[in-house]
Amino acid sequence: MEGGGSRSRSDWIRAAATTLYLILNSKHSCFMEPVISSTVLLILGLTMWKIFPSASLASTEQNIILSSPNVTIKKYGSGYVVLTWDSKLTKDMENFAAKYVFCYQYLNLKRWYSEITERNFARIVLKSHLGFNFKICTQLKNKRGIHVAESAWAEYNYQVPAGPVHNLSCIVYNISNLKCTWEIKPESPEELQFFFSYRYRRDLFQCQQYLTNAKKKNIGCDMKDVHFNATIGERPRIRATVSVKDSEVQLNWSFLPLHIEILTPPINISVSTGKENARFQWNPPATIGSKDKSCFLYEVKLKQSDKEAHVRYAEIENEEYLFPDYDGNKRYSFQVRAKKNCIKNKHWGEWSELVFIGEGGKAIVQPWLVVLIGFFSIMSIGSLIGFLCKRYKVFNLLFTPVPEPSHKITNWLISESTHLQNNALVQTEAVTTTEVVTATGDS
Repeated sequence: MEGGGSRSRSDWIRAAATTLYLILNSKHSCFMEPVISSTVLLILGLTMWKIFPSASLASTEQNIILSSPNVTIKKYGSGYVVLTWDSKLTKDMENFAAKYVFCYQYLNLKRWYSEITERNFARIVLKSHLGFNFKICTQLKNKRGIHVAESAWAEYNYQVPAGPVHNLSCIVYNISNLKCTWEIKPESPEELQFFFSYRYRRDLFQCQQYLTNAKKKNIGCDMKDVHFNATIGERPRIRATVSVKDSEVQLNWSFLPLHIEILTPPINISVSTGKENARFQWNPPATIGSKDKSCFLYEVKLKQSDKEAHVRYAEIENEEYLFPDYDGNKRYSFQVRAKKNCIKNKHWGEWSELVFIGEGGKAIVQPWLVVLIGFFSIMSIGSLIGFLCKRYKVFNLLFTPVPEPSHKITNWLISESTHLQNNALVQTEAVTTTEVVTATGDS
């Protein structure tokens, strides 16, 4: 196989090895490990011994030169960034299939994520990260699926713009409530107002009720009747966003509802006491996640009522707590709360209502007895007041009779009355005489 433009088998092996080196080198360059030994190249070359026609075709197409893609940002979204690029393919490359190998690494993380696509864009989810490093190259393949050419790597670094708010955090409480809060930076412009939304699965929800500060700036959101039901094996995330109107600057946080749930108190708490011990039992609280009993961790708080410093805490996995040194002559209060032990949840749930046991040397007063005691107390006080008033003639002082008038006043009143009667009689007689005279004259 000499002359006429033909090549020896060593040339075919070298061409095939070079092609495979190009493929493997491009894959490892994404992770900054472009190292392949000569032994590996030799083995790969021998593997291609019997397919030298394809290798020959690939070697004749190595003169194609690809330029590095030009990467730009196409779109900002709620917790993600869309990158696009121009592959710079020419007309003589239209007969080849173009594919793009890209990889990215979140800031402050060591792990790289890679993907191969035929599209000219990539959607990078930010989660709670502040940015990422992005690299991409173009690869061409002929109709036989053999690599023809590959461009150099293009790099693009993205960092989330510094926004006017920070420290976004959320909790799920009472099964169906979501509460998120954030902090406004002191240097933020006074005219800015902040808005909250979150995406769950494919649905986007706007804030129902904002929490505001003294300057009427939104610093939190409280959402009621929110449902986070998920099927078995499904773990959909919440993507929360704090944004400013007509601005691309956003604060994003992505999380699993199960990881931020504040559990309600355990239910159906019961207690049974013996001579020397007391046993508390309860049922797990309601939750949006797994209800498996082995998933819960409990913390109990036992306190002797008359000794504030005598408080006992214990973490247990069972749904009961045995109090071995119980003393029935003392009075104790008991509470329990829970959190998920099978997932990454650092939040303890809410404490249960106080449960009291023991006498503590004090009688337990029932409500009906309090009312009865109050009634008799009022009656007793009223009787005592009446006795005192009667004993010290208080009523005589309050209701003293009007004294009788003296004899002079009495005689004067009698004389005046007699005089008035005489005057009235004279006037009556005069009127009668006048009437008689008038009547006589007329006749």
